[in-house]
Amino acid sequence: MTKNFNEKSFTFFTINYIVGFGFITTIISLINLNIYGIITMLLTALITFGVSLVFSRMANNYKNEYGGSYAYAKKLNNKHFSFFVGWNQYIQGPILASSSPLFLASAASYLTNDETIIWIIRAVSVLIFIILILISTLGLKLNKYVILGSGIVKWAILLTALIITVYLSVQNKFDIQITQNNTNSKLIAYSIFANVISFMYAFGGIEDVSALSKDVKFKNFRKILMISFAFILTFYFVFYIVMLGTGRTNLRNFSQIFQTVLGATGIWLFVIGLLFNGISSKISISISTSRKLVPLAEDGFLFKWLTKKNKRDEYRNAIWFSAIVTIASMIIFWLIPTLLSIEDFFSSVIELGSVAFLLQYFLTFVTALLLHRKKEVKIPIWEQIIYFVAMAAILLALIVFLFPFVIAHSWSQENTIILISYVLFIASGYGIQLVMTLIRNRKNKKVEMKQDASQQDTSQDVQSA
Repeated sequence: MTKNFNEKSFTFFTINYIVGFGFITTIISLINLNIYGIITMLLTALITFGVSLVFSRMANNYKNEYGGSYAYAKKLNNKHFSFFVGWNQYIQGPILASSSPLFLASAASYLTNDETIIWIIRAVSVLIFIILILISTLGLKLNKYVILGSGIVKWAILLTALIITVYLSVQNKFDIQITQNNTNSKLIAYSIFANVISFMYAFGGIEDVSALSKDVKFKNFRKILMISFAFILTFYFVFYIVMLGTGRTNLRNFSQIFQTVLGATGIWLFVIGLLFNGISSKISISISTSRKLVPLAEDGFLFKWLTKKNKRDEYRNAIWFSAIVTIASMIIFWLIPTLLSIEDFFSSVIELGSVAFLLQYFLTFVTALLLHRKKEVKIPIWEQIIYFVAMAAILLALIVFLFPFVIAHSWSQENTIILISYVLFIASGYGIQLVMTLIRNRKNKKVEMKQDASQQDTSQDVQSA
């Protein structure tokens, strides 16, 4: 099989895949925590480090398989567990992809309050999304160049943002602002863990690139993930410290950084960067998401036609299936805030996707440890310790965020929406599985009836003879 990436090119692909929309949409929440955001970043980095270790370990052991966490869970020979892992892994893509129009509309609101224009922007973003789906069906070889070109523009915008924040920090006497530790944010458990949930989105993607390991020619997948992790963490930390030095702890949207220095032109520059980031990330996500669906279809959980490839060796049907699910998610997540008059619903969508992220990571740790116990994967004791520490951090973050009453924090409408939405997304997978089971049983019944009829005809012929 021809490999589409080597270690070097896939390392750049990984960094470009992870850094982008997730970072620019969640870094503001850390800035609003001021210096206490470091705790959130360190907790998130700890979890991500453990995740990088476990996925690189599993990718090295199962380098010729698609499916990521699902492919590993299958090794435990428990269909119910493996399907839950596989579907939970898949739904993250449609959930988080549907957040892009919400964020774009949020940025546009700083240019106009006209709801008609904002809705037009949302509609155009969906149209762009559909066009990107068409591009993603053209195959990895062509898409690599599209991703590279759009990635260059995206990074140019990110570096411009960094230069602007350095300028603002110098104006604000950067060193004094940091050392004085002025902040109005309270260091409470819920805000810390809620931001861990949100900021995980900035590191999301390790599980996706691991699902692409079959397309990569590598000697050690861990080297790819560790280099990527080190670069990303350093970039995030530097950006966070510089932004903290601006003294602006009440920002609502990343676009306001551009607006502060460049005015309306700055917002337009940001929107352009966001669109190019969308081109890069949507094509990458479409490719990786299709490779999460295919193993589920091959194993009979989903429709077999999802496994078909086009002439460019791409899983076109799986990509279009994901596109339909994503568009449905977009519509749902537009209607909820509109009908319920909820402000800043965008953050709830991010948190919903991050909950699925964290649960997937936790289950992958469990899978790896069980495979180690079965002696199918060898994991050194120091690595197991990191796994358990990361698992504890994930479990604590999920419990505190999803059930805030455990720390005497009030239950909110946001908690209700996130829990119900997650349950419904998971239930949709089991609904498809039920349909598949009914279709399979019906086909088997028809085959049995034909066999019975054939046996009866044979018996009658024998009696006649």
